Amino acid sequence: MSLQDKLVFLLEEINSVQASSTNTAEVHLLLVTKSASLSQMQEAYDLGYRDFAESRVQALLEKKVQLPSDINWHFIGPLQSNKVNKIVGQVSLIHSVDSENLVLKIAERSQELGITSQILLQVNTSGEDSKQGFTEEGCMQAFQALKDLPGIEIKGLMTIAPLTQDAKIVRNCFARLRKLRDSLKLLTKNEGAFPYLSMGMSQDYKIAIEEGATHLRIGSLLFSKSDRN
Repeated sequence: MSLQDKLVFLLEEINSVQASSTNTAEVHLLLVTKSASLSQMQEAYDLGYRDFAESRVQALLEKKVQLPSDINWHFIGPLQSNKVNKIVGQVSLIHSVDSENLVLKIAERSQELGITSQILLQVNTSGEDSKQGFTEEGCMQAFQALKDLPGIEIKGLMTIAPLTQDAKIVRNCFARLRKLRDSLKLLTKNEGAFPYLSMGMSQDYKIAIEEGATHLRIGSLLFSKSDRN
């Protein structure tokens, strides 16, 4: 199946699931380019796609300079403190902010550049030791401490569900993130706050849509090393 056919099929699936769910938010499809060649990325761009996501700082920077400048880049991988200066100002949204210290460093660098960085707080809703992110209680505390920090705008939350065939476990992870987001909305008394829920990947995006996802991170359904040109 060609990349175009894969994208058409995926969009049909996304639209179908959303139509039968209570999720009325705009759902953004992020093309995760870890396994994509430059020619595949250019093809996706030529088909009209502008939201690309990378999990490695150096890979993102290398690809960015070789592709059109109007691509919206998203950083979705673990971000080390010593890489903050490299990524701030280079992306539209940082999804994987998993500690107060990281928030402070992003804010500091953003102020140096005279910009406001849009970020998501990563929450470990599965409770797995292998997953990074705030606890739900820790996320609430961090938000209260950092919500007025200049240089950043907290746009919402992100989580990664476990790799499991048990749909109930996956759904619970996504539902907990949505409920946490709703609690933060009440805390701010601003219904428009925290519009973004970044959750759902190739194996679980349908459940994520049903639970309110606004940003889907899709890679392996679209790109594989065997397809590279």
